[in-house]
Amino acid sequence: MSSPAVSSRARLFGLICCAAVLAGCTTGQPADTARTDSTRTTIPSGAIGGQTVDTAFASAALRAIDPCGLLDQNTLRQLGTSSQPATQNEIDSCSADLDDGKGKSLGIEVIIGGDLASTTASGTIAGLPVKEEATDTDCGERLITQHNPTTGIEIRVNYNGAAACVIARQLAGLVVNHIRTKAPQRPNGVSSVVLINPCDTIDDATAQNLTAVGPGKTVEGLFKCDWQAGDYDLSVEYTLGGNPKDDTFNGTPQPVDVGVPAYAFSSKDVYPSCDVKWLVRSVGSGQGEVVDVQFGDVLGGTLDPCTQAQAAAKVVAAKVPHAS
Repeated sequence: MSSPAVSSRARLFGLICCAAVLAGCTTGQPADTARTDSTRTTIPSGAIGGQTVDTAFASAALRAIDPCGLLDQNTLRQLGTSSQPATQNEIDSCSADLDDGKGKSLGIEVIIGGDLASTTASGTIAGLPVKEEATDTDCGERLITQHNPTTGIEIRVNYNGAAACVIARQLAGLVVNHIRTKAPQRPNGVSSVVLINPCDTIDDATAQNLTAVGPGKTVEGLFKCDWQAGDYDLSVEYTLGGNPKDDTFNGTPQPVDVGVPAYAFSSKDVYPSCDVKWLVRSVGSGQGEVVDVQFGDVLGGTLDPCTQAQAAAKVVAAKVPHAS
């Protein structure tokens, strides 16, 4: 899911000032930098948490970071000029549109806790292993913070040619050092779901009961967990979006009670599936933290997706904060 801020822009004035950040960074081969959720890292039960590269970047610490706090005015002014503050795109990302001082625009995006499965580092930035991927107009720095499963921080820059990677490396260094010195935190004292590992919301025995077979557990970044078993697929994901009761894009919301007011959405687009969603808390501008529990009948089983999704949602709702 690419940010609107990282789609059609150009870039920057302070390229020379990033020379210190570039030291020790090895460039990878050009590749597509579009965001994807198609990769999965399968891990054995009990292995969630992985091997942290640096304690400052442990998964629990990354969940607590405010992604837009990493794109504060002090950071932005080192890259360009902007009349608007950075914008949170998703629960794990923030982006900004800047002017390079030469009449060209540039787009930047930071993604915290992204799924970096199959990423092999080709260098380092500020002490973290990194894989650089670039096209003619975009550059991405994939900073690995944890192995098994491989997750990390993604920096994306939309600008002209090789200059995009120069800026991406600079921003990567700024972000890493910001986290090490004083990581910006999400608001305290609110009923936020982000601090809870989604893989902790359904235990293995419950997942096995819901899917009728012992499932394999996978993680997709810090905010989605998935259980695959036989004919079925079960997942728990945290997203940033509008109130599900107002979501008519995915069909007519069907009110359901899972211990909190929630809404079910049935689909047969790819295979029979059902999502049960509810709002945990509002974050302004019609946006809020949403829990999405999905059950899919991938291979033509006999279990009803909405019945199973609601049963799973009741388990999850008991583990996460309620709307505030």
